[in-house]
Amino acid sequence: MTCACRGKWLRRKSLVAGYGRTVIVRSRRTGTGFRISNALVLTAAHVADAVGTIEIPKQGIVNCRRVWVSNEVDAALFAVDVSESLPEVPNTSWGVLCSRAGKIPVEAHGFPDFLASADTSRREYEQAHGYINPLTGMMKGELHVSIDTEIWKNKERLWPGMSGGPVFAHGKLVALVSKAAGQAARLVVRPIVDFVYDPGFRQVVQRHSGIEIVAEPADICALTSSLTPSRRPTSIAALVRASSEIVNFRGRNEIFPKLIRWTDRSGFGTLLLHGTGGQGKTRLARQIVRELSRHGWAAGFVANFDPIAADVRDALDRLAYLARPTLLVIDYAESKPGHIQQLAQQMRRSEIPSKLLLLARSAGPWWDAVRHADSDLEDAFQDAEDHKLEPIRGSSRDWSMLFSEAIKAFVSSLPSLNASATRDWAEVANSVDMSAVTFDKDSSAMEIQLSALNALLNAANDERMGGNPVIDQLLQHEVRYWHHIAAGHGLRFGRGEMLLDVVSAGCLYGAADWQDADEIIRRFSTSLSSEEIRVACRELITDILRRDSNSYWEPIDPSSLAEYLVVQRIHHNGKLLVEHLPFVREHQMVNALTMLCRAAPHDELIWRLVKQIVIQHRHRVSFDLLAGIGAAAPNPRPIAELLKGVASKGNNAQKGMIDVLSGKSRSVDQQRSLWRSYTQAFADVPESRMQRASERVAHLADLLSGVAPELTGGINLAMDVIPELLGKFKRIKRELISANEAIDLASGGLRRHRDLDTEYYEIAVSRTRRASRAAESALNYLDEMHGAVRAFQRSPATLEDINATLAELARDVLDMRDRLERLNAETRSLG
Repeated sequence: MTCACRGKWLRRKSLVAGYGRTVIVRSRRTGTGFRISNALVLTAAHVADAVGTIEIPKQGIVNCRRVWVSNEVDAALFAVDVSESLPEVPNTSWGVLCSRAGKIPVEAHGFPDFLASADTSRREYEQAHGYINPLTGMMKGELHVSIDTEIWKNKERLWPGMSGGPVFAHGKLVALVSKAAGQAARLVVRPIVDFVYDPGFRQVVQRHSGIEIVAEPADICALTSSLTPSRRPTSIAALVRASSEIVNFRGRNEIFPKLIRWTDRSGFGTLLLHGTGGQGKTRLARQIVRELSRHGWAAGFVANFDPIAADVRDALDRLAYLARPTLLVIDYAESKPGHIQQLAQQMRRSEIPSKLLLLARSAGPWWDAVRHADSDLEDAFQDAEDHKLEPIRGSSRDWSMLFSEAIKAFVSSLPSLNASATRDWAEVANSVDMSAVTFDKDSSAMEIQLSALNALLNAANDERMGGNPVIDQLLQHEVRYWHHIAAGHGLRFGRGEMLLDVVSAGCLYGAADWQDADEIIRRFSTSLSSEEIRVACRELITDILRRDSNSYWEPIDPSSLAEYLVVQRIHHNGKLLVEHLPFVREHQMVNALTMLCRAAPHDELIWRLVKQIVIQHRHRVSFDLLAGIGAAAPNPRPIAELLKGVASKGNNAQKGMIDVLSGKSRSVDQQRSLWRSYTQAFADVPESRMQRASERVAHLADLLSGVAPELTGGINLAMDVIPELLGKFKRIKRELISANEAIDLASGGLRRHRDLDTEYYEIAVSRTRRASRAAESALNYLDEMHGAVRAFQRSPATLEDINATLAELARDVLDMRDRLERLNAETRSLG
């Protein structure tokens, strides 16, 4: 593999939400507007007449016409002249305030008169920060922004010109400026919920931009991820992600209304939706979120949040004081026990209906452990429901229609990929023989979509892969795209085996940051020969596996593709497990074993390798860690078998957990024991991290105490014995040389007298006997050292274990110190 140049990867920085999109509106009067799409500007109704102009700072002035207005809520939409060339803007992130808890930090953007030039031809930009107390102005249906900007401490300022300006909370558009209040230290703003649910408004936005509005929780966004990703699909596989929503949602006509009716119930409720990978759990949940958002709910997917971060703690506190019905969805819920516990404890305190929807592969031991974790959670989950999502059943005609729809959807989306932008995909689609594609009733919607995407790509590359499984075909196309990305980083992988192995390692173990990623890359040091190549390779894998700005390396999505790739590569190269699993960080070990439980629960080769690693490195893979991973597994039996080999004899608590994982017991006490191991394996709170760190220290002590006496004794013995052995070996050599010389003299004919020949033979025999006695003495010394051989044999692997454990301990301690220092600083600033 070669590297032509060193790539450069930069973490994308979040820009100020309004800057570059906030414009000056001149119509009935001068005000401010916000570009919600390339063609639409949102402003206040009292600013807007039938026509007007908008000025984009440093870009120019364009004509616009009013296409929607509501004087009642003081909001209007302008459509700009489409003939004008304007800079593109990303999708707008709409936000609702779901809590009545106070002091929500916000920013108001605009072009007020007090920052205008004398002739008002030029205006300066104002970014005023403050906060909203949601109950203030509630009786009038208003929200008030209390301004914190330093300028108000010196001189009162008036706000004409700011009308129609956007108000953001945590980067989401939550309101429009309407007018000033009181002494102008406050702004009256109109929440976007007053008009985003209006059918006329939604139709205009849909018609002009093709965007469906989804208003997401803004004041608790530290807990949630955006339903509309800011990144467009960046690879072939990304086109079939649930989050990409390339192909229209269809089916699920039975379960969808049931889930909607479940949300109609009062109070707090939890529902588990489980099913095998690829059945459409995530896509169905996204439709539920959209449907509820249309009807005024605060709904969203839960992100991987840090429970000790200040903004997360603030958001969790707000869940107890909800002002509107709220639904939170946790995907891969089986691996997030801490999130479930923290959210349930807060949401159940709210007087407003709140629901927690969990998505998982199975309702396995983890689900029982969650519901019986402690008395508080047991009450919260007393009425919890679970539904298994069965495969969609369709006729051949249904699947053929879906195949055609998917072809059309991918034709529109493939040009967004750089490597595919120049192809005429409509022409390629015409070459796909639809009549040759047949499906049976057992096909799945995911399989149909994969088949449609493969059909297009096969036709574009003039390939015939009909005999290969659809997932294998997709992988081949994806690998081709990876090589295209690699070329952009100056990397050439030849046949691509190394590229497949590195991507597989990234999928299997994951990486929380560049340091985790570096450790994985360094394990391939024999193939990645220089630091320059390793850095470029790390950046390449980051481009492939990074989903958004809040993550680093995550498995390829759809998950079925990542799992197929990992299993295939382990069978091809077992080193992916043997040379990595014992030495990765604990959270990466959890990622790996969890994926293997999902992807290959019955794969004898994989679990034989895992068992060898667990036995050889048992100090790195504790019983509690394995038990916690087993709790989250769709099929925990492979882990249960491993646990039998590492359980302590006579430990009834461990035996009880094995029985729970094996399905032999449903004891509540044993489930609570399993819950503790389960949360330890997956939690990221300081208590759990410190507990695991203390366990690692204990493991280090065990490792050292196990090897140190034998190794020390062996070294001391060797220091005494080896000099003696060297002396014996020298004597043996000397005696044998002397004996050999005597034999040469006796048999060489140099002496004619028999008695002299006999004398030389006797000398040779004597020397040989002395050499033999020296050899016997050396053997005795070697026998004495034999007891230390085992210590010398064990020590290299043990020392490598110690090194890996120490490295992880150091990383964890430094990470926790940084997090706790930030927490301490935030606490002092609040005080």
